Amino acid sequence: MVTTVLDGHRVAVTACKDAACVWDLTDGSCSGEISVGAMEDMAIVPFGNRPAVAVLGHDSRRVGLWDLAAGHHVSDLPAEDTQAVAVVMIDACPVVVTGHEDCTVRLWDLTTCRQIGSPLVGHTTWVAHVATAMVDGRAVAITGGGMDLDHDWDEKIRIWDLTEGRQLTSFPTADGPVSAIAVMTLGGRPVVVAGYWDGRLELWDMTTGQALRAWQAESLTDLLYRPAGVSALQTMVLRGRTVVLAGHDDGTLRIWDVATDEQTGPTLQLPICEGASARQRSLGARRRRVRLAIGPEGGLVACAGQEVALLYYGGTAQGCDSA
Repeated sequence: MVTTVLDGHRVAVTACKDAACVWDLTDGSCSGEISVGAMEDMAIVPFGNRPAVAVLGHDSRRVGLWDLAAGHHVSDLPAEDTQAVAVVMIDACPVVVTGHEDCTVRLWDLTTCRQIGSPLVGHTTWVAHVATAMVDGRAVAITGGGMDLDHDWDEKIRIWDLTEGRQLTSFPTADGPVSAIAVMTLGGRPVVVAGYWDGRLELWDMTTGQALRAWQAESLTDLLYRPAGVSALQTMVLRGRTVVLAGHDDGTLRIWDVATDEQTGPTLQLPICEGASARQRSLGARRRRVRLAIGPEGGLVACAGQEVALLYYGGTAQGCDSA
């Protein structure tokens, strides 16, 4: 799920079975549907004077660009075996950053659909997560490796300078592969927030690689009675305090206060609507994976199963969307 502004309206774009649905966050109506096929990941990119969506296909593992306003296909990137996609601006040029099965990270010029430079190498397993941010005016990517068939994983989160095409730093993942990544600013420093398959969260200083915080959510279980992992992360300033919002695979949403290292407020269970809950029970716990995006006026858009909810916490967005 991603959010953007389309024709003056704040909208959320969600992945359905074979389509991308566009939801008007003002009145909750479905303002459009794009037949893009089964999706694995997506990111919002600028296309002329209006937004488009870069869609990673579940089956094709290729990245396609779709015009949100017109609803038609624009172009494809010649990117094979793609596992994750993100977008960043480099020298006023929209650049798509992709993670691949061959353990590489690649950059693509969206105006020409051509690869920029050589692949970035360093990961030891397939690149499962990509997030982007601007740090001191420079575009960076934060990437994490996935688990392979032998249950091995890359034990490091890596930070890349996308302008120079080199790795800046890395820091270790704890006892398992990362499942979600976000970026925030804390005390004037860029910070990486990492979520894991067992429900843990960790904060790392992006520049030094120093561990800053670690949290563990309690009472997390899925259908197999294993901890429900972190599926999405967002950061915002809520009532003057920096918080991290974590969505989990069991349909729960938690808010963590960075200053106190404690969960603030109750755990929210999604879906919220009674009708959506009834449908969700038939789908099973594994289909309640939460996705998060920043909404209008300090709101948070949360998607779980067949429900898209706009939640108002009265905060302001910080950092970038999770991967």
